[in-house]
Amino acid sequence: MKVEYLDDLTDGGKFKQVVSENLIRLYDFDEHEALKFKDKLQETIVQKRAPFELSIEPYIEAINCSFIFRLSENDIGISSTDKQSFYCDLTLDSYIWMVSLLEPFSDSKAQNGFQWLYELDNPIDLLFSPGGTW
Repeated sequence: MKVEYLDDLTDGGKFKQVVSENLIRLYDFDEHEALKFKDKLQETIVQKRAPFELSIEPYIEAINCSFIFRLSENDIGISSTDKQSFYCDLTLDSYIWMVSLLEPFSDSKAQNGFQWLYELDNPIDLLFSPGGTW
């Protein structure tokens, strides 16, 4: 599994049909890695209520950023001050929902799909996609 930040997907406004201008993309994984990720998110955030830093997981390769999931009183989404270190701040209920969205990817039949992992009015979206596309 890889985690990567993609910036200005509209190419300065050239591509107006682009769904998301900026995103964190979790991609290039199989059903076994998807299951590990889902289970670790469930265990760390939902059960232990602790931050989940992706870069320390042996099956996750950080391409151009670090990314940490954190619990928050409010659904804020992804933020960054330097476009290299990113934080996803969501409520417990939103993380429980996210875990449920990941469930189909632990099946080999779902390896061609993708899922947006939250729906907030936030400039940075979060994509979960085995093939990296949407």
